[in-house]
Amino acid sequence: MAMKLTPYQAKILEFLFGCLPMGEGVDTLDFALKGDFRGRYFAAHAPLKDSDASVVFNLPIYSESVFIGLSRSDPKHTSLLLANLEDYERESGLRFKSGDVAKIPARASGNADPPFALLLMKTAVASECANVPGHIRIAGKDTSFFLVVPISEGEDRIRAESGHGALMEAFEGTNKDI
Repeated sequence: MAMKLTPYQAKILEFLFGCLPMGEGVDTLDFALKGDFRGRYFAAHAPLKDSDASVVFNLPIYSESVFIGLSRSDPKHTSLLLANLEDYERESGLRFKSGDVAKIPARASGNADPPFALLLMKTAVASECANVPGHIRIAGKDTSFFLVVPISEGEDRIRAESGHGALMEAFEGTNKDI
């Protein structure tokens, strides 16, 4: 059975298709997270042009935030991480902002080696996402876009102890591929 997008999700997909350097063949994923909430989550992924990476993003149902990941791993694992971010917003009633960090419990990722946390950054940080604004009104909803970068426990410690700028310097010093 094919996934049926809401008009809001379809407009997000159309918008991102015009902003991101996606190759041929956008695929969608439809899944549920483990736990008491029985809601569904949707994501899309496509190869990036001239790259061995893919772009993965949620198609929100319960929030107005679009979380974008650039990944060389299985898009399903990345999608689960992004769905956990949307689920957090749904459950808490809060909205993330740029610079926020979400710690990920191992069980939440569906991956044997999950990142310690996810850092939400402005989309312009990655050249592939340079055309994606931080906020835009889509289908009457104030929609936020975030680049999601996995970070280690050590990187989170740097951010907590010395600030966001120190973490960015550490990324530059190690040539972190975001």
